Amino acid sequence: MKPSVGVLVATLVLSALIWALFYAFMPGPVLTPAETLVVVGVCLGVVSASRWAWSSLRRARGDRVQNR
Repeated sequence: MKPSVGVLVATLVLSALIWALFYAFMPGPVLTPAETLVVVGVCLGVVSASRWAWSSLRRARGDRVQNR
């Protein structure tokens, strides 16, 4: 799987999970489109930062990953 596809899928799954938690546990209306956009943006930031940290740790240990 290409890294960009993995980041997209992970972001969508995490965003959907958080949106569902807001839907299930928060009283009142569902998140507005603007709030949903903020949730997706935060999730993208978390996924990207996690991917960067993971690659930095692997590089520091000397693991070699070949791009395919």
